Amino acid sequence: MAAQAFYNSGNAHYEQQQYAEAAQAHAQAAQNLPNAPQRANAYYNQGNALLKARKIEESIAAYKNALRQNPNDADAKYNLAYAQKLKQQQQNKDQNQNQQQQGQNQDQNQQQQQQGQNQGQNQGQNQNQQQQGQNQNQDQNQQQQQGQNQNQTNNSKGKTKIKTKTKTNNSKGKPKSRRARRTQGR
Repeated sequence: MAAQAFYNSGNAHYEQQQYAEAAQAHAQAAQNLPNAPQRANAYYNQGNALLKARKIEESIAAYKNALRQNPNDADAKYNLAYAQKLKQQQQNKDQNQNQQQQGQNQDQNQQQQQQGQNQGQNQGQNQNQQQQGQNQNQDQNQQQQQGQNQNQTNNSKGKTKIKTKTKTNNSKGKPKSRRARRTQGR
């Protein structure tokens, strides 16, 4: 196909909103057209088609090629600046989204850490409560034992005291707790 046919084909595809095909046809025309002003027009049209197809980086390159062929083309300068502005806006938008995502990830990590700390504190409190309950049971058992010892002393009326032993469940001599231990699941 002759260069002019590629150029005309590109224009037809552009009119039908077939921007990828238009860009490709204009690129082939630009490579085969004989003079700089015609090549500049083909690159300019390629840039327009690529911009419509949201291929911003590629449109910038096409507009730069058009300006290499015709540095005085005001429309190519304008569209190049416009495409560069779109690129910057897209980068800012992407950066903002990344920052928001990172912020959300940090928030989630902080929440998870806080939950982990709360669980650790709750476990510590449960263990402290269990220990306090056991200590209270021990105190009650000792008080009961003392009360029994006093009753025996009062009943004996002047007889010698009889010592009683407490039943232990370990080698340290602590009284056995009658209260069942709570499971961690509660």
